[in-house]
Amino acid sequence: MTGVESLFEEARRLATQDASIPALRGILFLSGVFAAFAWLKRRPGLARILVAGGGVVGLCYWLIQVDSPLGLGTDARLTDQWAQAGVDSLAEPKGGGFVWGTPAERSLVAALASLGAPLPMVHATPQIAALLCLAFVALLPSALLRNPATAAFAASLALGGGLWPGLSPYGSALREPGMLLGTAAVLASVTASAQRRGVRLWFRRSRFAATIALITAATLGHAWSGGAEPGVVSSFALMGASVALASPLRVLLRRLSRTPSTGRWMEALVLLSVFSGSGLFWWNPAKALPGFAEARDGGANFRAALGWVARHVPQGDVVLASPAYSAPIAAFAGRRVLFSPVGEGMALSEPFRRARLNESTRKGQPIARLADAFSVTHLFLGPGEATPPSPDPEGGSPPDEPRLSLLLVYQDTEDFRVFRLARK
Repeated sequence: MTGVESLFEEARRLATQDASIPALRGILFLSGVFAAFAWLKRRPGLARILVAGGGVVGLCYWLIQVDSPLGLGTDARLTDQWAQAGVDSLAEPKGGGFVWGTPAERSLVAALASLGAPLPMVHATPQIAALLCLAFVALLPSALLRNPATAAFAASLALGGGLWPGLSPYGSALREPGMLLGTAAVLASVTASAQRRGVRLWFRRSRFAATIALITAATLGHAWSGGAEPGVVSSFALMGASVALASPLRVLLRRLSRTPSTGRWMEALVLLSVFSGSGLFWWNPAKALPGFAEARDGGANFRAALGWVARHVPQGDVVLASPAYSAPIAAFAGRRVLFSPVGEGMALSEPFRRARLNESTRKGQPIARLADAFSVTHLFLGPGEATPPSPDPEGGSPPDEPRLSLLLVYQDTEDFRVFRLARK
């Protein structure tokens, strides 16, 4: 392990401790305080940079903790996507699903793997999407608002989570990285349209109607999602409403104040209150984001066994394993499997023949013709799974058809084992 990797692992270890969360919030609060002082000193650009810097620190604090693809083993849809991405990246022949004989699962991460992206980068797609989400939030106001100070004020509000407490789009970006493609297309269209004078004029005249429409859309989207964390679309709709209200809010604060200095103090207070009361400041994905806690633990020994499979099992071969291990084998080792993951209702062709091969293999005498038909060459066993018995050459009647033998080719201290199906 290199020095950089050691430093990264140490940072991850510290970040996973709950005691570090108050320190994180202290850093975020100080970012808001310094941004408020910068605003008082008539440095709106610096205020936006300070708030954005705090947002990056807060977001990276959580992102660095993700050690396994988010949702793998905890969400059936995401599990299929990660398994398909691993197979599309490493397995041969290309095409087809990660379970032998099934169609391919289409997704953004699978498409990236098919295009040749390195598998570690594919696994980091959710984290990249979350960082891009923060960049969108920081840059969007400048595309919509002509006044630099108002754009900086709107961006500072949006980076803090907008005017709606607790809003944080980053959890949805982690679970739905593909949604950012559509969101980016919409933002690009809005940005291009906003350069036209007529659109800017319409935006100024209709900002309150647009705000009501955005809030309504976000509310309906939130209700449609069942009350979970707001989706990417809902989050950007609410932040768009915050951007639309930034200019009227500044006008209102200036009118309520007697002097320009008092107006700046009120704006700075609003900026600090928003940043310290919503968004990343109170976001805790370990408790609020399904699958995040599981993604913290990559399982070093399990990953070592999967690494052995990736290095020693031919790319065109199929691995027989329990459904509990099917998705990780496909996602990390990039080898097709015989059975779908736990809880997956995927329809498999020839289920009886699959079950018969599994039964004969667990008894220590894989049926040769079935193993050849499914391209199965290895058996993967996890801790607690019984090792197949060795056939007794002295006793019993000869098998009714040719059988293969099982050769132990890998075993570790955690009792992960890999057997090769060999001809006698």
